Amino acid sequence: MIWVRRLIILVPVALLAFFAVALVSVRWARPRKINQLTIGSIAEPQNLNPILATTTADGEIHGLIFEGLLKYNENIEIAPNLATSWAVSQISTLFFPSNENAERALATLKQHPARWADWKLESADLDGARVRLHFSNAGTGYQESLLALLGDNKPFPVSFVRVTLKGDAKLNGEPVTSESTLKRIDAEFGKDSALRSQLHSHFINTSGEFDLVVSGDPKPFVELLKRLLKSDSEKDALGSCEVAEEFLVLNEPEIRFVIRRGVRWQDGATFTAHDAAFTYRAIVDEQIASPRRSDFELVRSVHVDDDYTFRVVYRKPYAPCLSSWMMGILPRHILEGKDSKWWAQNFNRKPVGTGPYKFDEWRSAQYVRVRRNDDYWEGKPHLDFVTMRIIPDPVSVRLLFETGELDFWGVEPHANKKFLDHPRYEVFSRILQGYNYIGWNLKRPLFQDLKVRRALAHAVNVEQMVKYIVYGQGEQSTGPFPAQMWYANPNITPYEYDPEKARALLKEAGWTLGADGILQKDGVKFEFTLITNHANEVRKDIATLVQNDLRRVGIKVDVQLYEWAVFISQKIDKRDFDACVLGWALGYDYDQYQLWHSTQTEDGELNFASFKNARVDKLIELARSEFDEEKVKQYTHEMHRIIYEEQPYLFLYVPQSTAAMRRGEFRVKRPDDHARWVEEPVRSPPSGFRTYQDWWYRPQMKP
Repeated sequence: MIWVRRLIILVPVALLAFFAVALVSVRWARPRKINQLTIGSIAEPQNLNPILATTTADGEIHGLIFEGLLKYNENIEIAPNLATSWAVSQISTLFFPSNENAERALATLKQHPARWADWKLESADLDGARVRLHFSNAGTGYQESLLALLGDNKPFPVSFVRVTLKGDAKLNGEPVTSESTLKRIDAEFGKDSALRSQLHSHFINTSGEFDLVVSGDPKPFVELLKRLLKSDSEKDALGSCEVAEEFLVLNEPEIRFVIRRGVRWQDGATFTAHDAAFTYRAIVDEQIASPRRSDFELVRSVHVDDDYTFRVVYRKPYAPCLSSWMMGILPRHILEGKDSKWWAQNFNRKPVGTGPYKFDEWRSAQYVRVRRNDDYWEGKPHLDFVTMRIIPDPVSVRLLFETGELDFWGVEPHANKKFLDHPRYEVFSRILQGYNYIGWNLKRPLFQDLKVRRALAHAVNVEQMVKYIVYGQGEQSTGPFPAQMWYANPNITPYEYDPEKARALLKEAGWTLGADGILQKDGVKFEFTLITNHANEVRKDIATLVQNDLRRVGIKVDVQLYEWAVFISQKIDKRDFDACVLGWALGYDYDQYQLWHSTQTEDGELNFASFKNARVDKLIELARSEFDEEKVKQYTHEMHRIIYEEQPYLFLYVPQSTAAMRRGEFRVKRPDDHARWVEEPVRSPPSGFRTYQDWWYRPQMKP
């Protein structure tokens, strides 16, 4: 029995010893936390080339690899980056009927030197019948008072004459192109000096379209082109020739960038002004087909004065000109002379930039990883890696965050309170620059009637959507600009939920209820397919609510879900949809050219609703060429109102963004504007809590 007693005593002791050893072993064997930041994305990037990328997931990665000449600082002010400084100036040209008129105008200007300071006019000179004004800023704010000063001695009007060629036309067996046509025009000038004096410049937009900048009556140029563009078969090769824009003064702004010295590409090559010029040429290259082309189409020319001086001259004032140069700059030494196929195979998924992190690895449907750039010009980052894990299921994203496998999470609305009240987490919240919407394909006959689109707006209960889908964390949208922005129209009243008004409008549009409860018109039922990406639970909920609301007014909606890449590339980009649930994350400026201008409706461009409105086109053009804030407000307020009234989208709501991160998980050690190091906790300035993400570090691995 002694051995039994010993066994009874020894077994528990042995078990305790076993668990103690196991505990110690686990403790010592626990892997050290990798010195990296891990983020999650429900969508996989498509393209890491910044001039071709179009999705948020793309931007998450290429924003770590590439840099622009300029950037936004934490207060959303334009700040230096790859350029250390910049200066904006402008040459404005007035064209007069004769040399005498020009001389008289210059003499009048010289009699009022006090005005020069108000206008920031530095000098003025004569060039025959032209007066050139040299300003130390850009814009058109001086024009009204200057023209009033000149009185009856008015300058000639200036026109942008847009010429479009027929694609199949030939002359002497050769295709007619913009370049060949301009050569013919130049040759014709030897016969007509009057025309030569009228032409100021020309710009090639595409191989089949160009602009002439002419003073005075543009009709002689139209006649010249009609005469020149005759094919062997006498078929007119001229598609159209029309005045695209007319003004009294030709204003041509210039930005002069001083390029930062000592910056190297991630393969060791030196960064210079030639890289900025190459990036511009790539963006406007038709073969590259960059969706950012519209940001640069007003550029007249670019100039590399030396390796560290880069100048950009514009056709006319373009207010977002500085923010457009936040575009990531491409390496000329790698890409020049390579075609788009080579880019796709060798660069777009394995890029080389100047940023704080280098491309490391991309495993499709798993992750994209970048690693620290030890040679970064601003100093070596503290983290070894930043990894984006591709996790299509939002529930899995949350679970991975809560178990520590992801370092922060965009909190879903229903979970917001839990994280706000939890001592373990830090929470960062703000109203987003963007909105969620239902986009109508205006090429579909169902959505071409304005009464129908307004009826749809009244038929969907947006207030209920905000209350139950995003748990009150948002506000109803009133159109293309978030209400908190200074350029948004504050006087827009959102369409109220009113099913009876919706039914009345549909009836006015000719839709009547059929025996099956579905509206019909001319034998066609009112039914359509609403699509969205399957991994986004909020968008799926929106689609379901819209489906139910529209069923109540007699409209049948079929909801279909797609994987993100298919959704964008096969449905949205190719305009193969009736309606879609999507959202825009907007920038900080007011330029809406890419989203709403009628020229941006081709496949792959961003106006995929195919919205066209001549007045909106004009307002967009006026706003993007104006530097006076009050005038900008006039244009954007009217544009805001028209777009909301036209309802190319059913504007839903502006969401509130909330992100959670484990408390104390990261701190910031960053260089300030004076090259001194600032150490601080992660905070949320106006630009967001990720502003200084490049300089995050883990306290247990303090740099």
